[in-house]
This record gives sequence, C-alpha cells and structure tokens, in this order.
Amino acid sequence: MKKIKVSKDTLWKAILDSLKEDAIRFFLKDYLEEIDFSKEIYSLDKELSPILAFNKKGSGIVDKLFKLSLKTGDLHGFLFHIEAQEVKTDDMNRRMYVYQYRIDDKFGMPCTALVIYTGKSKRKGKYIYVSKFMGTQIRYEYMGYDLSLVDTDALDYSNIFSYIIKSAKFALENHNDDEIFKLRYHSIKQMVEQSFDRKKIQAVMNFFKFYNCFKDDTLEEKLDSTLSKNKKISNAMGIEEAIIAEITEKAEKRGEKRGEKRGEKRGELRGEKSGIELANVNAIKRMQQKGLSSESIADLLGLEISFVETIFNSKQKSK
Repeated sequence: MKKIKVSKDTLWKAILDSLKEDAIRFFLKDYLEEIDFSKEIYSLDKELSPILAFNKKGSGIVDKLFKLSLKTGDLHGFLFHIEAQEVKTDDMNRRMYVYQYRIDDKFGMPCTALVIYTGKSKRKGKYIYVSKFMGTQIRYEYMGYDLSLVDTDALDYSNIFSYIIKSAKFALENHNDDEIFKLRYHSIKQMVEQSFDRKKIQAVMNFFKFYNCFKDDTLEEKLDSTLSKNKKISNAMGIEEAIIAEITEKAEKRGEKRGEKRGEKRGELRGEKSGIELANVNAIKRMQQKGLSSESIADLLGLEISFVETIFNSKQKSK
C-alpha cells in the first residue's frame, strides 16, 4: 500500500485545533490568571479566511484564530491569532501588522498574536513592525516562538502540548530511525503514565507518526507491536491515521479482488473506487467518535468538508 503522507501545514492546523486549550495554556502561560477556561473556546477560522485572502500564501504557513473569555466578565472577551510558519519571508512583520488591524476592524476586540517559527534556520530579527514617515510612526509588536531555539529539557511536560514542541524540534535535527523510535516510544509511555486524556494522547501520537516518520516503513509496525505489549500504553492506542490506513488497505484489497474476478479493467477500477469510498466513510465515522472536528477530518483525509459533514449528518439522523 502506498505510504500516506500528510503535510506539516495540515498537522499544525489539526493539532492546534485538537489541543487548542493546551496550546493556549502553553503559549499564554503568563496570562492564565486572566483567562476564563470554564467558558468555551471558539475557533474562528471561517471568519479569519477572508481577512487573509489578500495574501496569497503558498504552503508553509498556517493560521488559526480563537475567541476566549476573560475572568473580568467582559462580554467580548479577546482573540488569539496563531500563525505557524516554516519558511522565511521578508514581509512577515508587516503581514502580521496587517492581519492585526484587519482583525481589529472586523471584530472590534482585543487580539494578541503569536508566530511559531518552525523552520530549521534560526530566525533573525525581532517580531516588530515599524513604519515611520514625516512625523508619523507605527510600531506593532507581537509574540514569537522559534522552535530552533527551544531547550526541550526545560519544557513543562505537565502540559501535553510540550510533547508537540519536542516532536517538532526533534524533526529539525538529524536523527536516525532508532532515535526516532526511542523518542516516540518513551514520549507515549510518559504521556500514558501522566494520565493524560486518551483523545489528547491519540492526537499527539498522530502528530508524531507523520512529523517524526521512519525512513524504514516496517518500524511503524514494530512500534505498534512494542506499544501493544505494554498494557497501560495499549489502552491509549488507536491512532486515527492508523485506523484510516488499515481500513483503506482492506477496502482497496476488496476492490481489487472484485475487479480481478470480473476479469475486466473497468471492473477492477470500479471495485477499487468503491472500496476507497467505503474506507473514507468508515474512517470519517471512526474519527468523529474520537472527537475530531469535521474540518480536521477533511484536512487529514484530503476530502471536501461538505462530504465529511454529509456523512456526519447522516450518522446523526440514524441515531
């Protein structure tokens, strides 16, 4: 079976969605006393999309916008804009400034912003945009987090998002398959021992699988086997993408057999297509049961969100 590949853009978008509160606690740790986490955290990606439309970016940049509540009881709360950027761009500071005033213009709410720089080379320069002209000056400062500068030993692993940072930093370095194996196994073991929520562990495992992938594909099966032998860890198994791969492989094989039996190329292709469609439907249902959003599922499977929502709605009606 062809190896499933997931872009880093998709992985960052999915993990920031799946672990949004943990990510917010990680990056806004100095302001936790001001944030009311008892209230729902809203994702405003659809509202953010038109704001970003002026900048036709390629791959390597991911944006998320969250709406949170304050303990002061302010009805409006505040916004948190996160951008994960892998490539170096000379216009980043100005672009973040433009996003800021456009967000302010649309929502009229306080907004704090962060760029997670995920590239290999250390980013030079400050996270500041300054414009001066004829006695008029604009100065905009925002937060920056450079993965290449992170000391993973100093991270607070009581927050599960630290394992995401550790994974991403590890991927920037040159490690062989044995080192990747040890990282993934011991990280999963630690998360289970810390009694993190099962769904959160699954989300991190999924991130590991595609961000810290093996060159030797057979090691994936070896890792699964090693994890399953540990009773505590085996209870936290069931990575969404492993389910997708397994279901898709079985469905494709069923489709191929149907085509072969008919002895016609047309029948073979029809059988494969039918099998893959069944795999997608089953994968969507399994991933929804594990709490993933329709948007994340569509990103991970490479499907239209309308198709994902159609499957979800049909499942709701059948209950």
